[in-house]
Amino acid sequence: MKNFENWFLRIADSDLNWIGLGWLRPAKLDHIGPRYIILSSFVLGLPGMLAGATLIFLTLGRLSTTALLSLVALVMLIEVPLHILFAHFWNRRAERLAREGIQASRPLSPLKTG
Repeated sequence: MKNFENWFLRIADSDLNWIGLGWLRPAKLDHIGPRYIILSSFVLGLPGMLAGATLIFLTLGRLSTTALLSLVALVMLIEVPLHILFAHFWNRRAERLAREGIQASRPLSPLKTG
């Protein structure tokens, strides 16, 4: 499990994953709470929702409210668990760094509290 956590955090720490979304990236010592999980799930799930809505519209010629709500629910059912896992690993590292007395490399994020 430790190898998976390290791999996951290595991906999360990659600057390429935050292009255009640097404002959403928490500092390594930040605690990620529920507000951040919901916000990041929605923001990062938006492209999937738009792509899905476009495909449904192009295929059927219309997009019903039910289909749109189902699409949003499906994307959130995928995104929220991924962001909960991300928050769990991130918070474990933040606690470990705080115990070791390591300073944050940048200011704390305004979305740090939950």
